[in-house]
Amino acid sequence: MAHYHLIQWVLFFYIYCFLGWVWESCYVSVRQHKWVNRGFMHGPFLPIYGFGAVMILLATIPVKENLGLVFICGMVGATLLEYITGTFMEALFHVRYWDYSEEPFNLNGHICLLSSLAWGGFSVLMIKVLHQPIEAVVLLLNYSWAEIIALLVSIAIMMDLIESFNEAMDLKKMLIHLSESNVEIQLIRKRLDVVITAVDTDAAKLKEKLLQSKQKLEEKWWEEKAHYELQLKAMSSKALIENGMEKIKEGKNLVLQALSEKANTYLGQIEEYTSEKGRMPVKELGKLKIELEELTEKIISQKEKVLQLKNKAYKHSVGILRRNPNAISKKHKAALEEIKQKVRLKRKS
Repeated sequence: MAHYHLIQWVLFFYIYCFLGWVWESCYVSVRQHKWVNRGFMHGPFLPIYGFGAVMILLATIPVKENLGLVFICGMVGATLLEYITGTFMEALFHVRYWDYSEEPFNLNGHICLLSSLAWGGFSVLMIKVLHQPIEAVVLLLNYSWAEIIALLVSIAIMMDLIESFNEAMDLKKMLIHLSESNVEIQLIRKRLDVVITAVDTDAAKLKEKLLQSKQKLEEKWWEEKAHYELQLKAMSSKALIENGMEKIKEGKNLVLQALSEKANTYLGQIEEYTSEKGRMPVKELGKLKIELEELTEKIISQKEKVLQLKNKAYKHSVGILRRNPNAISKKHKAALEEIKQKVRLKRKS
């Protein structure tokens, strides 16, 4: 075991990447009640298992005859790798592709006691059962053939990794964009309510005057929202993927349109109210008018930002989330759930 050359190590890595993919895909598919091509990449490879297997081999070479030490060394080495990988990927992509937050004795959701024990058990299984036939096959290969196989697989995996990396970055950009949009819309809504409350509190007559128009706006909003949700339910999964970005845009535009009409309604009426006696001073009304105009400009700006959302980025986001249905994001929780809901990827409780 201590005398493997580099190409043999590379082949071991790829073999365990594949076996890890088989295990994870079958396990997750059973839990999801449908086939899931599990993993960060498109192809049948899970690099975390390949790196884990190589680390286990390296850690257990000196103690391979002692099952207890194999268990402990393999568990510690693989757990350390899992924690470092999980932390790095979350920092880079803003998404946690596996999460143990709900498991007992977890550390920041990246590792947990049960997972560590599983790595220890896998280490024993690997050293005593799995690795022996795999080693025999790899050692039988002619060095030239081993180089060719390693090269071809490396090229395929590198191309897959580049594509998957770009998809993960598209998901990150999508989450950041949606999160910023959601925050800005909420701020606009709250500030608009504050401005309107200031006017309504000081002007009972204006409040009565606008009550009917406000009710109409709310009725229109709820009607359009209900129609939008019915459309989503009626669409097939494939259609949701193809049109999901447009539906996200439509949903946000519905909210922005309702806010815009609400602001414009008050702007239209505030001029008439300015000339009335015994009401709020003209100077104060002028300030509210300016603030309403600024909010209207912000709404227009948000509409432009919504238009910038790309269908390609959305499809990439859907693809990587389908392979990782339990992915979560602490920074962009609401945005990630918004995407998942559109393609029925919402995490099961």
